[in-house]
Formats: sequence, structure tokens, C-alpha cells
Amino acid sequence: MRPSALFVDCYGTLVAGDRPAIEAAVANVVRRTGLDGQVLDRAWWQRFRQLCAASSGDSFETQRALELRAMADVLRDLGVEVPPAELTVLLEPLFRYWRTARPLPDALAFLRRWRLCPVVIVSNSDRLDLEQVLAGLPGVDAAVTSEDARAYKPDPSVFRHALALTGLAPERVVHVGDSWESDVAGALSAGITPVWVSREGVGPSGDVARIASFDELPECLARLPVRGVS
Repeated sequence: MRPSALFVDCYGTLVAGDRPAIEAAVANVVRRTGLDGQVLDRAWWQRFRQLCAASSGDSFETQRALELRAMADVLRDLGVEVPPAELTVLLEPLFRYWRTARPLPDALAFLRRWRLCPVVIVSNSDRLDLEQVLAGLPGVDAAVTSEDARAYKPDPSVFRHALALTGLAPERVVHVGDSWESDVAGALSAGITPVWVSREGVGPSGDVARIASFDELPECLARLPVRGVS
């Protein structure tokens, strides 16, 4: 089955993941505060997820603001105060990654040769950051960010924003991404068929199509019946 549009996540899917940047930012904070890095890393992620889930509509905040707020909250809980301007410097490795992430070789090759339907990036990201990364991604027809939709995946409103942009029904779209929660569960909640990119080949998949590389995507799509289409 050929979809009428292909929605694709960006960070961790088309471009390399953010783990090295997160580790560098955490290391900066550890050097400044002396806190345990593993505790800090885990608590930062958990707080960031909570803030993203609560950030929508009139209460929306950018990803950059939420990362800073999440780290400030965690540090405060651990009895440490770092001035906002200094905290921004400490987290710069992550902010720089958002602006400079490079495409993965298999994803770049796919984008260069794919011509069967439009490619729309659907990304939890700030618009200005993604715009800089898009310069290195050929063959992308449009992009929707969390900032555009004023919500974060897995909130289905992000996908609905992309559907409204394309004018397509969810049954005519496939979404490809590396996050089970944000991409797979989020797409399903919007009625969109997901394809899970699991580069390590591990984790749950159930009835969800799974690929280890974009090299496998064309064949996967050819075998994939889009729901609601006979």
C-alpha cells in the first residue's frame, strides 16, 4: 500500500539521537554542582516528560524553555540553585545538538531517492531549531513542530495539525519514528498507521510494523495495508 503522505519524526529517526548531547549537558551540571549524574539524568528526563504532557494550547511552552525549567526544578528539589543564565550555558550541548544534528546515512539515502508521496516531518522541536536541521535534509516537503501545534507528541493534536496541513484523512498516512511512546502510540491515537524505527532491533512491537533501517522502509510500506483501505 502506498500512503498519500509519509509523516516522519526527525530527531533520533532521520538524524542521530540526542544521547551524547544529553550526557554532555548533564556532565556540565555535575561539574558545577557535584550531584550524582545518573540521578540527575533520570530526574531531568522524568520532569521534562511531565512538563511536556502539561504543555498545550494556552499553556504551551517551547522545548528549550521546558528543558531549562525541568533542570531548574530538579536542581531545586536537590537543594541547588543555579542562575538561569548560567544554566543556559550548562545545557548548551543539547541546544546546539537541536540546531546542528546531522542526517543518518540510511535516512539521507532514503530521502534522496523517495518520490512516491510527500514527506512531512512531525517533530517535537522548536521551529527555529528544526529549520536549521532541515537545510541538511533533502526531499522534505513540509514540517510540523510541537511549537506549530502547541502540543507535544504523543498528543494526537500534533498529528492532527499535520493532517490539516496536508488535507488528508489519517487512513491515508503512515508515520515513521523511533519513539514507541511519542511516535507509535501518538500516531495510533490519531488514527494513523505507525512504522517503528528500532535500530537496535529490540523492544515491543506487537502488530506494529518495525524496521531497523530506512533501507527497509519501501518494502515495509509495500506490505503495509493502511487501515480503512481495502
